[in-house]
Amino acid sequence: GIYPIKYYSGRFDVYQRTYVLRSLDQSKLINKYLYYALQLKLELLKSISTGAATKFLTLVILKDLDLSLPPLPTQRKIATILSAYDDLIENNTRRIKILEEMASALYREWFVNFHFPGHEKARMVESELGTIPEGWEVMPFSSLANYINGYAFKPSDWGNEGKPIIKIKELKAGITPETPLNEGDGIPEKYNVFDGDVLFSWSADLNVYLWMNGNGLLNQHLFNVVPINGFTHAFCFHALKEAMPRFRALSLGATMHHIKRSALDQVSSAVPPAELRERFDVFVKPMHDQQLMLTKRLLILRRTRNLLLPKLISGEIDVEGLKIKAGELEA
Repeated sequence: GIYPIKYYSGRFDVYQRTYVLRSLDQSKLINKYLYYALQLKLELLKSISTGAATKFLTLVILKDLDLSLPPLPTQRKIATILSAYDDLIENNTRRIKILEEMASALYREWFVNFHFPGHEKARMVESELGTIPEGWEVMPFSSLANYINGYAFKPSDWGNEGKPIIKIKELKAGITPETPLNEGDGIPEKYNVFDGDVLFSWSADLNVYLWMNGNGLLNQHLFNVVPINGFTHAFCFHALKEAMPRFRALSLGATMHHIKRSALDQVSSAVPPAELRERFDVFVKPMHDQQLMLTKRLLILRRTRNLLLPKLISGEIDVEGLKIKAGELEA
């Protein structure tokens, strides 16, 4: 990682097991170029690091590492190009996070705090969940959707062609070069996953996700949440997200926690009338659509940046003719 100058205000301390690297001479090597050049060496460094249970990188190994060192103007141009991509990636990531927080806050305000449109006129009544507006129902999550458990893929099913196999790792990091693929031959249609699907990780991770990384195949230990009875993906996603602490409280297991399917009958939610749920969707679905668009853009930016990185550092892409303005790059 690189510590941006915009966050720097004097000296700072570094946690153990962390090396701080900086150029000894900024007239020969700028820090930002060093950052990108080292990224190309990560796999090599992992392979030559030492240690059995926990790998670690010694200073001897690090100091023996050779880096390609082009002239300073070339370093600045390379760093400027890659920094532009990183800035766009950071901006898109921040916007996605803001949209997630806005949609969750709206759900919480309307359906948890009961400050929905017209709440001033609502009469409150007692329920098993406490006081809720009159006309609302207390329903178990098993009544909101069908929960399709993923396919039991074996390591022999993992290939290099076809659709990505969506595991817990993909829920967190998206589709990566390490994601296994499968042609899908003989895999029932119900295991296909599409953008906008709600995926519930009932083992280890214990969380809920709105999938936005394209068509794939669902692995075991994950539920695809398919709304029923007039409910929508948006409502089910936010209702499940809000209820996750209660699901986790019912989880079992010593080292790897898991949620039993019976918990879907045990955990309930206060469900508003259909008209209010529809109004919620009118506000939230555009936010989810915007998240999807930004996620697609983010994938393209990351892919392009990762393709450019080795070509720029190696000199395969010539940047000599590129002009940059003074002060455009901070070392």
